Amino acid sequence: IFLGGSPDVGAFKNCYGDANCFVRVSSFKDIGGYTEDYGIGFEDWEMYANASLRGFKVDVLPDAVYHYRFTPNSMQKTTNFFQNRRRSLRPYLNSLPPELHDTILGAVFPRNEDGTIAAPTGLAAQGTSRFFGATR
Repeated sequence: IFLGGSPDVGAFKNCYGDANCFVRVSSFKDIGGYTEDYGIGFEDWEMYANASLRGFKVDVLPDAVYHYRFTPNSMQKTTNFFQNRRRSLRPYLNSLPPELHDTILGAVFPRNEDGTIAAPTGLAAQGTSRFFGATR
């Protein structure tokens, strides 16, 4: 379920929605639009977080109005989850002082004792994930 523009939740879970949206041209320009990082997904999550953190209103329609399908070659299946997820954090990292970056990255990407990235915990682990393998 998408909650809408909650910048507090949005750092840990995509509460904004997906790539299907309506945005005023003037707002899109003020937000800076989508960043262009070839081969890395979550540009929609990044833009919504950026908008929300800048004070724009991000609403969601609580009804399914289209069918979104995943194909074997879709970005959801072929891109690197951790690079994608890091992209969604860029607005937060850009808005925080550098000395807090490790704190938010550690909260979103917890580590195992051996230093490898662990499965998400807390809010980031709630619900189902389209990114199989990332929440196991």
